[in-house]
Amino acid sequence: LNITKVWNGPALNAPMAVLNSLKKQLGAVVSAHSDSEGLVDYAAVNTDPKFKEFQANTAELQSFSLASMPVDMCKAFCINLYNMMVIHAYAQVGVPANSLQILRFFGKIAYRLGDFELTCNEIENGVLRGNRSPPTSPFKYFGKNDPRQSIVIEGGDHRIHFALNCGAKSCPAVKNYTAEAVNEELRIAAQGFCEEDSNVRIDVSQRRLYLSKILQWYGADFGDNHAEVARTILPYCRGQKKQDLETLLTGGKFKTVFNTYDWSNNAKTSPERKFGF
Repeated sequence: LNITKVWNGPALNAPMAVLNSLKKQLGAVVSAHSDSEGLVDYAAVNTDPKFKEFQANTAELQSFSLASMPVDMCKAFCINLYNMMVIHAYAQVGVPANSLQILRFFGKIAYRLGDFELTCNEIENGVLRGNRSPPTSPFKYFGKNDPRQSIVIEGGDHRIHFALNCGAKSCPAVKNYTAEAVNEELRIAAQGFCEEDSNVRIDVSQRRLYLSKILQWYGADFGDNHAEVARTILPYCRGQKKQDLETLLTGGKFKTVFNTYDWSNNAKTSPERKFGF
């Protein structure tokens, strides 16, 4: 997505500053083509001269290497980059319209960062999750001798699932993450996610725990079984919800139900779909 021109030489600003500037540019163009209900005319975004300017400016990302970033900066940078990349791709190569297109979309759209081209899937599963296999495959993205092993965040961080937004309605809210405070920001994001009943709901009388599908797809990041997943999210719950979850965990067996995921998005229109680039 960011190779409409080649960037020669060092970046003009620090990585987070460049990314924040790009996010503002893209946000302004998208906002200009959004209606009162928040639906976006991505076909119009695609032809807007301001979007063409944004596209050209993303070339500066080529000058950054994730391997040279401290862990917290890399984490914040990758979360923000992922969320921007999805919207950038909606406007540049089209909005996926079915499950097959969704799979292809996240496996194809990419940014060049330093020596590597990284797709959304590779940023999420290879870098941020500590090179764990994705829900759709038993294989890891970065093999043993893959030079991209140098950019893996060892151990991963399950809280990234409360921050990454793939464009679907059921995704967590998009927020800005900073290198200086990313861990506190992720804690707050986790609390916000768990406060939503569409993500975490407890029926004590029926001994049922209703969870977002995200916690099923990426369950391995939260624990080896449903009880461990529940214990992992317990610190992010507050008030009555936390009390109810504690009651569930201390009262013996309970049933976990994963909610249907809403894949609808905010697109009113899409430019011509080009997922084979």
